[in-house]
Amino acid sequence: NKFMEYSFRIGKSNWRCKGLYSTFKSFLLPFFGEGRRLKDINHLEIESFIDKNLKRPIRKNTIYHYVTDLNSLLNWAVKEEILLVNPMKKVNRNRIKPDKVYKQGFTPEEIIKCESVLDGPELLFFRFLKYTGARLSEALRTTWEDIDYINLEIMLRGTKTRESFRKVPMCRGLLETLRVLEGFKDDSPYLFHHKDGSRILRRDKIFKKINRLTGIKITAKDLRDYFASTIGMGSEEYTPDI
Repeated sequence: NKFMEYSFRIGKSNWRCKGLYSTFKSFLLPFFGEGRRLKDINHLEIESFIDKNLKRPIRKNTIYHYVTDLNSLLNWAVKEEILLVNPMKKVNRNRIKPDKVYKQGFTPEEIIKCESVLDGPELLFFRFLKYTGARLSEALRTTWEDIDYINLEIMLRGTKTRESFRKVPMCRGLLETLRVLEGFKDDSPYLFHHKDGSRILRRDKIFKKINRLTGIKITAKDLRDYFASTIGMGSEEYTPDI
């Protein structure tokens, strides 16, 4: 509890604190024991925790995040002089390091093919991601108050840190997308919402639909990368400062 209070006090976002809470409650406390003292946890137990999770049908990346959260707690305990040394120093974490993935980028033709199987709000959501580089959660929490037609800017409300709010200039494609999206506007403050006006929390079905109908496996993160690549390439009239 003290570590959670410390995490919030030093400026970790609500999103990050919720992630820590979930990891401790669901995985770390059940394994190590809620009544255990930190000084009684040794490197062999941490190795056993890793061994147990390696047998589960989950990615090494997920286990790596569990162990990273535990390491943060132990580093805090050393700083607070609860522990003399962090037992994680003796743990072999190389075996759970995420495999480096070299991703294949998407061509404009592939993006057009993805759009061809979508329509209505689904298509507009796909284009919103393409034209803003927004994270999925940022796009889903965007409200009409975040749209500034006068200065042609849009506010993206980040979730990773308190400083991650940012304004993004509107390109012509985004402006056209928003104008069409206004046709689906009702009393809800959100750009993308359910029929009752509540905010949509997930949009996995869109990307599953694209994969099913085109064979192209694409995610919201891929559209964020595509946005960055498009900006980076520039045009004949404009060369960006990377």
